[in-house]
Amino acid sequence: MRQKDDQPYANLLNNMASGKMTDEEVTFMQSKQVQWKDVPYEATLLYFSNKEVDLANTIRLNEIPSEVLQCYAIDSVTGVGSIKAKSQLMNRCKTLPRNATGNLSYLVHLKLGAKYMLTYNLNTGDKLVNGSVGVLRHVETCRLKKSDGIGIKRIWLEFMDGPKVGFETRSAVHRYMIENKINHKWTPIERQAKIIHEKKTTSLSVTRRQFPVIVAEAMTIHKSQGCTFDSVAIGMRKGMSQSLQYVACSRVTKANGLYILNEYKKPATLNTNDPIVVELQRLESIAKEPMFSFLHSQDNCGYQFIYHNVQSLNAHYKDILADRSFMASDFLLFAETWSITGDEYEFPDFQLGVETFSSLNRTRQHNGVAIYIKKHIPVIKRMAYPDYEKGIHLAVLYLQNRVRLIVLYSKPGNSCDDIVEALNNTIGVDYQEYISILAGDFNINMSTEDGKEFCEILREVYWLHLKTNPAHWTTRGGTTIDAVFASQDLKCCGVYESTFSYHIPLYGRL
Repeated sequence: MRQKDDQPYANLLNNMASGKMTDEEVTFMQSKQVQWKDVPYEATLLYFSNKEVDLANTIRLNEIPSEVLQCYAIDSVTGVGSIKAKSQLMNRCKTLPRNATGNLSYLVHLKLGAKYMLTYNLNTGDKLVNGSVGVLRHVETCRLKKSDGIGIKRIWLEFMDGPKVGFETRSAVHRYMIENKINHKWTPIERQAKIIHEKKTTSLSVTRRQFPVIVAEAMTIHKSQGCTFDSVAIGMRKGMSQSLQYVACSRVTKANGLYILNEYKKPATLNTNDPIVVELQRLESIAKEPMFSFLHSQDNCGYQFIYHNVQSLNAHYKDILADRSFMASDFLLFAETWSITGDEYEFPDFQLGVETFSSLNRTRQHNGVAIYIKKHIPVIKRMAYPDYEKGIHLAVLYLQNRVRLIVLYSKPGNSCDDIVEALNNTIGVDYQEYISILAGDFNINMSTEDGKEFCEILREVYWLHLKTNPAHWTTRGGTTIDAVFASQDLKCCGVYESTFSYHIPLYGRL
């Protein structure tokens, strides 16, 4: 939620959306009315119409003291046709609206310090998407080959949504940025090429090369959807609908960054049959039950376990302690504990069943496993198998209730045979009278052919069947290298959530 740090303003917006604004809230909104001259420069201007936006952009650009650079598109015509036909087509393309040219303008006015918006998706994975807004910080020029003129080679924007936007793009040119003393927060934007016009009666077509940006000192309320700003000024107009007011006012993170141009009027209350009202009423009638609330329950539904590659129990012990689902479980199985001699972790109502240390000395390594169980559950046998040379750690716990718990960690690069050898040295093929649970980070992607082969070995040799869905990721990288196997059906099994580890916890009930 954008307004998480301003709860009173968040409540006001909720009331605005539901048509329940109080008189005090209306008065507060009216207190935000200002004159144009009082709007800080960093505020983004939001208006209802394109005409208002164009006028505001022109005024704002004129107020910026830096030099304006006129950046014309580089249009080229290809195909068979007369010189006259080509010239006419080129001239026609100069006046086409942007929605007819692939969102590439014929002319962009560039001013350092002005805000610009991307007009289409450059790299969605890098968050360089249509609607992203940044401040123009640098214009890189070059000498034109066929003349003595200067051309615009590249522009650099500092995006307002933070360093995550354009991170990959900046990383790819990191050395170039250092060599040319370019700020590490600035993202390079290159000219893009698109075919903007094809003449159906001939083979002629026009390709445009231009920077995919437009001035964004002001934008329409509709276009601002999805954007977040620290400061906005809204051009209110008579009769502005409740939904438009809400969209505009909710773009800003805090009330102290809100400015209102013109007179603020409380929006008309929506009709009870309005789709928005109907949907809000429906949502309010639905019980808001957390997705994993069933893991908190203490009903007598058998034994519950959670497995997690914690990437240092020492660093994340308190995170686990604060998680109700972990604390409501009967068994906790951890991989990559990175534990060393002398480490002690007190989980209320739990006892340490068995563990392996991450190294033979007091240096924390990316290794180690541990099993914790509720104190009232008797233990018959404990086994620990740390292979420090291969980086395979196993811990096994035999319980009086005929349950056998096994947790495993295998470092990247180990083969199926290496893991099978470790299993043979610990659990063997006996103890079929036990309900066996094996959970771990195998560093074998279960969704691949190697993973399928590994699962078949565990099934045929140890009667252990894969219980987690290989299509469900168990890491932030989209792999399924963590898994749960069991010798019998489980009541449920799946992926949980973690706020601190690259790996995703797994849960199950037997």
